Amino acid sequence: MPRHYYVMDLGTARPPLPRPDPIATRSPTTDDAEALALLMMDAYRGTIDYEGETVDDARLEVAGYFDGDPILEHSWIGVRGGSVVSACLVSKQDDRPLIAYVMTAAHAKNQGVAAWLLGRCLDTLQAVGYVQADAWITDGNAPSERMFLKAGFSKA
Repeated sequence: MPRHYYVMDLGTARPPLPRPDPIATRSPTTDDAEALALLMMDAYRGTIDYEGETVDDARLEVAGYFDGDPILEHSWIGVRGGSVVSACLVSKQDDRPLIAYVMTAAHAKNQGVAAWLLGRCLDTLQAVGYVQADAWITDGNAPSERMFLKAGFSKA
């Protein structure tokens, strides 16, 4: 499935998004790997980004994220009722931040959680001096395209 490259000038002012209630946030750790793999399966199953992957495939994908070049201090997971319900994971690509994964549990979609976590990632990246953030979005993933465009990204 083709993917499109999106960029954002982090100097662009964005209005703050309301924090979804009740949601707690924290940066991910490797201890979250299993919860993130299960979240990935729940979030992507039935969407354009799902290609029949298994939980083991998701575990490998999450392990690859942690073994790659993650920017954990600017990545955020959303926790509700003790469960991880959403995540926005940032890594580096060509020395720039890449929004590598944005995922939300099926039962928590369309509640603004992912958009809020994305905004939080962008705000913290900007605060430490990053000037651009990148993303790759699967062609036809309209919900992701809308969220990223609303956040200030543009298709490159």
